[in-house]
Amino acid sequence: MHRVRPLLVMTVLASVIFGACASTTPSPSAPGATAAPTAAATAAPTAAPTAAPTAAPLEPLTVHLYQEFSSFDPWSASGTGGDSLSMELQWDSLAAYDETGGVQMRLAESITASPDAKTWTIQLKPGLVWSDGSPLTSQDVLFSWKLGANPTQSANAGLWTNVVGMVDWQKGPDFSKDVAGITAPDDTTVVFELIDPNAAFSATLLNFRNYILPMDAILAAAPDVYALGQKEMWALPYWQEPTVGAGPYLWNKTEVGQFMSYLPNPNWRGNPAAFSEVILVPNNDTAVAAAQLQSGDLNLATVTLDDLDGLAAAGMTTGTQVTPFPIHTDFNNSPSSPMSDVRIRQAFMFGCDRQGFVDSFLKGKGMKLDTYFFPDWVPKDGVKTYNFDLAAAKALLDEAAFDYGHTVRWLSWNKDARDRQSFIEDCQSKMKTIGVTIEITNGLDVTDALGRAGDWDLQLYGGYPIQEPDQIRQFTACAAFGGNKLANGYTEGGANVSNFCNPEFDDLMVQASRIADQGERAALYSQAQDIWLEQVPIMVTYRRATAYAWDSRLTGLSVYGDPSQMFWKIDEWSFTP
Repeated sequence: MHRVRPLLVMTVLASVIFGACASTTPSPSAPGATAAPTAAATAAPTAAPTAAPTAAPLEPLTVHLYQEFSSFDPWSASGTGGDSLSMELQWDSLAAYDETGGVQMRLAESITASPDAKTWTIQLKPGLVWSDGSPLTSQDVLFSWKLGANPTQSANAGLWTNVVGMVDWQKGPDFSKDVAGITAPDDTTVVFELIDPNAAFSATLLNFRNYILPMDAILAAAPDVYALGQKEMWALPYWQEPTVGAGPYLWNKTEVGQFMSYLPNPNWRGNPAAFSEVILVPNNDTAVAAAQLQSGDLNLATVTLDDLDGLAAAGMTTGTQVTPFPIHTDFNNSPSSPMSDVRIRQAFMFGCDRQGFVDSFLKGKGMKLDTYFFPDWVPKDGVKTYNFDLAAAKALLDEAAFDYGHTVRWLSWNKDARDRQSFIEDCQSKMKTIGVTIEITNGLDVTDALGRAGDWDLQLYGGYPIQEPDQIRQFTACAAFGGNKLANGYTEGGANVSNFCNPEFDDLMVQASRIADQGERAALYSQAQDIWLEQVPIMVTYRRATAYAWDSRLTGLSVYGDPSQMFWKIDEWSFTP
């Protein structure tokens, strides 16, 4: 879920950075900063032997952190896009989707399936080490999955119920025990044994939260980590100040609301560091970020489509990419909300002008969709569609006996993300013409509290990247509900935030996962898609085009549609001389 922190003041950042330059402790350096000349530097020159040429010193890289950082805990339910971007520097994954949607092997040398798709073997790259020089082994992978599959700690626990022994293991109480279906035959091999075949299990392994964590370092910091509950786990101090990493840069310092500093990992497995430091500058106003690019206070920023021409004219390099995830709006399908009536959900699908928003605000560069079944190989011809139609929306509301006196509460964490807020305001205006009152609620603290309490009707956030339809199960399956059912009927704590549960839909999705042939799977996904389009558990609001601008000296960037993935190839970046 993507949420943001209030805007920082760059003059404060500058004073902190420049003031730190005299310290012997590594600390952020402002772009373009130069030290005052010393006495030795200003003295008359003396003859000296000609020195051999030396490499130019590395510069710091300063990047716009477009959303709030909250934690280095990969499985926090409050995880933000800013968290993911920050974690990519510190942690690493077995594999990840690259900017084209292809699979990029990272810590894993290979991920292979048995012919029946029930046994999945991960071979780690040889010689992997943590930043402190200790070996990174299959035991770290097993440890990471124990945390990620723990239902008392992780928002991702529901993804792993098809692993042999997992359902019993998740009953606890001893989560330090091994899971029968996840084994490590040696230090570089991990094997997952599944109950039922899953030809798409690699997509589950590549879930964006599945970072590999340092077992020894975390157990040293929190020996009782396996026994911690959700709140205690998320409050663990280690998630704010990690000591060991496997990513290209390592967390060094955080000044809340000002910057996060990272230094090169001396044991990084890839290309040598091209930057002396990476500085993440939190800023939830893209207009300000665009100005900071031009002033030299940032080297790279996410900006708006409106900013691109002006920044290009100012000498910046620019690029766009359609996001692999939609801006996603959950309907509250629990009894506590009128959205539990399918006709009211359908009414909102008709009453919000998603295509009009793509054409106008997104300048035609985004995409309007009705479901999460993104891949082209899932048939789309002849399916039910929801195009803007206020008359159809009003008829459905009347048929459902909608209480027009009810104020619909729509949560959105990121008020300053102009596309998101503008979309809700546009829908708010259009639905008002047919008698529906929408109250927009912003702010991380208040929306988190209302979300957990089930006291909402709709909530908008950055959704899930879907390269494979099987991934849809992670947030729609009945098994992905949390374990905390509230008095109002809402169940919180799991990945299924919308509280949608349809056993027929689940069965079709499971059947498709067990078939290797794409054509046969497509037929099953087509049936599941029909159920989705009738039930509309979630409004797939739109896929936007992410816009970037950067210092023209910065080369090697691969532009990702998901800005939280921008650092996956940072070791290919550099400043030109």
